[in-house]
Amino acid sequence: MRHPSLFKLITVSIMGALLVGTSAALPAVTAQDAVFPLPAPLYMLDSAHTLLRIDPATGEQVAISSSTQPVADFAIAPDGEWYAYRTLDSVLVISDFTTGSGYVLQFDVPAPSRSTAQTISWSPDAARLAYIVSGGLRIANLGAGEYGESQFSDVSGAWTTFYWQDVRTVIARDEQGNTTRLSLDANGAWFAEAAPGLPASVTPVIPSYLTPEGVVFNNSTLIPGTAGILTYAWGPLPPPVAETLDLPADLFYLMADEHGLMQLWQVSSGAAPVQWTTEPAGVIAYALSPVNTQIAYATPTQLVITDITGDPAAARTVATIETKNRGAGISWSPEGSQIAYHDTVGVWVVPASGAYAARLVRAHEVPDANSTEMMNVQVFMNPRWSPDGSQLLVTIGLWEGSQQGLLNTATGELTPLNALNIGRAQWTRAGQIVGWSSSLGYESPGLFLIDPVAPDSRAVDLVDPGTPVLDMTQTLEGSVYIVRANSAEMGPDFVRLQSTDLIGGAFAPEFADAPGGYVSLPQLYAAETSAGTATFVAGLRNMIYDEQGFALGDLVILDLGRAPGGAIVTPVQLHTPGPVSNVQWGR
Repeated sequence: MRHPSLFKLITVSIMGALLVGTSAALPAVTAQDAVFPLPAPLYMLDSAHTLLRIDPATGEQVAISSSTQPVADFAIAPDGEWYAYRTLDSVLVISDFTTGSGYVLQFDVPAPSRSTAQTISWSPDAARLAYIVSGGLRIANLGAGEYGESQFSDVSGAWTTFYWQDVRTVIARDEQGNTTRLSLDANGAWFAEAAPGLPASVTPVIPSYLTPEGVVFNNSTLIPGTAGILTYAWGPLPPPVAETLDLPADLFYLMADEHGLMQLWQVSSGAAPVQWTTEPAGVIAYALSPVNTQIAYATPTQLVITDITGDPAAARTVATIETKNRGAGISWSPEGSQIAYHDTVGVWVVPASGAYAARLVRAHEVPDANSTEMMNVQVFMNPRWSPDGSQLLVTIGLWEGSQQGLLNTATGELTPLNALNIGRAQWTRAGQIVGWSSSLGYESPGLFLIDPVAPDSRAVDLVDPGTPVLDMTQTLEGSVYIVRANSAEMGPDFVRLQSTDLIGGAFAPEFADAPGGYVSLPQLYAAETSAGTATFVAGLRNMIYDEQGFALGDLVILDLGRAPGGAIVTPVQLHTPGPVSNVQWGR
């Protein structure tokens, strides 16, 4: 199912409060147009049961829900990019703002008739969604089943309101004001115990209340355009924005220049971003040399090499390429002497010196559209060099889905890796292949070890099957670090870090107690230092897609190495003139 997605949300770092006014003696209300900008987006349910969003900067109101699905109650996810709602005909839906797509969590879930409060709430890490049902509270563990189905637990009680105290604890309150603590035990079961004296609700992030005139701040300021609404909720607060960042290594990204052309940018620790290219046709892909300070980048027609510590204008063209819709992928050989890349023709290898012309390793296999063999298409993308330089790991785009394969760099011979279908993969330092995925459908969520010598053998699970893995890196010392999500794209991307000392070793068993935060398309950095291991994640918030389907958004950083166990880490956003794409860590 799909719903309109007409706007872009401000990015967030902490859980927003879902508020309903309950003050016994309300102060006088003062209407002020100067109330804007608001501290966060405001969502409200009007008398026609339409869910609306008030833009925090302008006050513009946009309908989110469909006119064919009147909303009974709703909850904005802690990342501000997903939401859940219950319709008047008792269907519970989870959807995201970025694409407008969603799914039905459950049918036949009527809203409590006597409650005027919002009766749905996300856990702080968005792994679970709780909602009041007849006879108690239902808690959905999102995407926890074998094939991505959610798992449900019911806890009986006559509760009218509740809130999440932490990722494993819910505080529920009945009509008489009695509070009960609902806790998740080590076996995944919920149990209830009386907890007198606990607050009836969480402290609101943005103090406000609801009157017949509308939503009012605690300083008595009325928010225009909110009169007569049924209930409301604040989206989470946006993250702090910095002009410079404290970084463990340089960051690179693509961002549009003043002419709307994507260019390559670099940001170093404590310094402002620097634009490295001024290509008249823009930059579509890039890759850093593993052994020196060179960088290779592709325009729609050329492969270029430049030195990132010298004059950015000192660039040389080493190959002419053919691209379409930003289709290109670049990889340096281990010793930095050659570059492999793909374009719309196939996979190529060229010396970094430009001493001789690029050599076609293998052309794409694209039968004529009218041919009976049209479904036998194979498109080879994103080549990655083996440690010994003899093979290229490639993603093979098929008629449906994709798989990984090996190309012999000398002969172009193809060896498909038939162990499983995965979205991403890379070589280990020992010449094995680790693959990972976070989505369901054509791929299998998990982290897998593949033996390139036995391409048809079964892949070895390195984490529990079905675990969504978003990124992986191996340090120079051999330790493996991964970032994991809660569910296979069934909700917000709340990422947590785990590690093991060697390939095939056991990862830390308690995933939920690891610190984490919200970020899309996370790029993991891990390195051993004299002070310990530096572990950072760079990624996007407020993500959108361009005309070619490539992701852009605000650049944010999570420092996962210093946070205490279970902490929700606040991201820091780098101030940039526009959204960025293709974020990569330097070496």
